[in-house]
Parts: sequence; structure tokens; C-alpha cells
Amino acid sequence: KLKSMKVQNPTISSVKTKTDTELETGIATADSTCSLKLTYIKTMSLDGKNNIPEGTVVTGKVNANHQPVFQSVQSSELGIDQRISLIQNLQKSFEQFQFPVQRLKVGDTLSVKRPVIMAMEGSEIDMVVESNYKLMSLEKGLANFEFTQNYTMTPRRMDNSFTGTGTGKGQMTYDAGKMLISDYSLKTELT
Repeated sequence: KLKSMKVQNPTISSVKTKTDTELETGIATADSTCSLKLTYIKTMSLDGKNNIPEGTVVTGKVNANHQPVFQSVQSSELGIDQRISLIQNLQKSFEQFQFPVQRLKVGDTLSVKRPVIMAMEGSEIDMVVESNYKLMSLEKGLANFEFTQNYTMTPRRMDNSFTGTGTGKGQMTYDAGKMLISDYSLKTELT
């Protein structure tokens, strides 16, 4: 499409972001369901654009045997479409943590490759996220991982010329008793 518009050198950009969030769970009910509250504490991007305003709160619930389900967004700065997109993207992000059932020892690695469809500015992007986890320690029911991620992105519509790749590196603590991630840090770079 760019060639038909006589654009000779398509724009290539790189975006680096860092997002600090806090995930709180409520007390489990008799059916092992807990309320969830995810708060965006700090969002930073080198291009100066913070797509998720600091202080944004996303609420939902989780059952001990399932992934979290996010239901609503509280933010005076996000429109309805942005809120829907945030819930969808957040849901898809958590779905990548459905690990195969296998026992790991400290030092063992685990690779997971997940296709994801991401909403982006009125369009959708097919993305493959390949995550490589290494169990660093296991103490008091908390599994501490270091991980890397590789991203490959392509448009779902053929008239969209967007493609992209990226990498990520982070740490994660998984609470085996609650079957929840209790701490998660990821730095990404997308091109």
C-alpha cells in the first residue's frame, strides 16, 4: 500500500515501554473465587506517549483453577473503545501464563509459544509471543522465574502494511498455592 502512495522509505520506529502495576486479590470465597484489582502505578514510554494513564484501575475476579477474568476499567481519561481494548489485551496477556502441567526443578527451563490477536487503533494485529522461562528458585510455595520473550507481529487486514518484532526480558514470581502470579516485571522493545 505504501508503494501505491509513492512512499519510498517506510517509517521504522522503535518503542520502549515500562509499566509498573500492582495486582491485589481479595479474600477467597467458599468456591475459591477472589476479586482482583490491577492498578497502573507508573507507565513510561521513550516516545513520551503513555497509552494507559497512571492510576487506571482494572477489576475482575479469579478462581483458583482458572485464569483471571477482567471485567471493568476505572479511568476518567480512557474512552469506551480504549477500555474495551485494554480489557481484551490484558486478558490475552494473562492467558499466556497457562503453563503446561509439568514439574520443574531449580535451573529447569520451559518454553511456551502463544498466538495472540491484539486490538490496535481500530485494527487487529496477529502476534506470536514466544516465552522462555527459567526457574531460579522455589521457596515457601513461591516459584521465581527469569524469562525472555520474542514477539512477531503481522496485520490481520491485507491493506495494513504494519509488521513488527520485539523482545522482552523480565522476572516473575508465581504463587503455587494461590495459582496466581504475585510479582511480574517485564521490559519490552518493539520495532
